Amino acid sequence: MSIPFACTQCGACCRWGSAIKVFPRDLHALMDLLKISSAEDFVLRFGVIIREVHELSCEVIKFSILGLRREAGGCVFLSERGCRVHEKKPLICSLAPFSWSHWSTPAHRDYYQSHSPGFQGSVEFADEQIEGSIRREIEEWNHYLAEIEENPGQWWVLYGLDEEPALPEVRVHGRHVNAS
Repeated sequence: MSIPFACTQCGACCRWGSAIKVFPRDLHALMDLLKISSAEDFVLRFGVIIREVHELSCEVIKFSILGLRREAGGCVFLSERGCRVHEKKPLICSLAPFSWSHWSTPAHRDYYQSHSPGFQGSVEFADEQIEGSIRREIEEWNHYLAEIEENPGQWWVLYGLDEEPALPEVRVHGRHVNAS
């Protein structure tokens, strides 16, 4: 099976209702592009704290990660002319709409398929390509969560910060059932 999609840079991915997650590698690429030398300056200008709780069938995982603020219904970097950081956009954005974060639930899929003209495109994405995008994001999550385990309760250290910043918070609660 395949899905037709060709990105039109319409911004639908940038307008989805949750904050965009930013991994530490993403932060440094964005800082470089925007010529911001201090992680603290970047985080205070553009960041939110995403507090996540995921209930798995065998355990509960709680963690925090940096996210991008939302303004006027979209990502802080979305302008009338499109993404202001397109060339160094976060991993989750570069995989959209076929990342786990964007494609993991029927509500996500329905949103993108109804809001993005890209799904009328002529390029076909095979299941294997979509699965590859999802695997790439899951690999990054696994790397991030392993680093969190090395710095329990201090997620901000991974971003080069000395202390947890005073930022707005977004809370995410998910339930997942492991297939056996």
